Amino acid sequence: MVIRQLSYNHFVNSLMLHIVACIKQVPDTKIIKMNPKTNTMDRASAPAILNPYDAHAVEEAVRLKKKYGGIVSVLTMGPPPAVKAIKKCIELGADERVYDFRPSICRS
Repeated sequence: MVIRQLSYNHFVNSLMLHIVACIKQVPDTKIIKMNPKTNTMDRASAPAILNPYDAHAVEEAVRLKKKYGGIVSVLTMGPPPAVKAIKKCIELGADERVYDFRPSICRS
């Protein structure tokens, strides 16, 4: 077995901060209406937006990236319109995106 000895500088330079923010597209709660018959949200009554709390998380991740270096990735799942939430995160300063659209998991 060969063990390669690395210098301290090599080790420090190879470390990189990688922040992953999980995001979700949700109905705009300022506009959403409830269905009085079923007592559930009427998703058609409001546009889907990036969850505001997730937006705060991405903004903080970008601030940390600017301060310490590294990259910010966003991760989401959902139907094709969820791509709008990812685009918003890229606008906020995220570097990478992971999007999962499998019908079996997109019913949440």
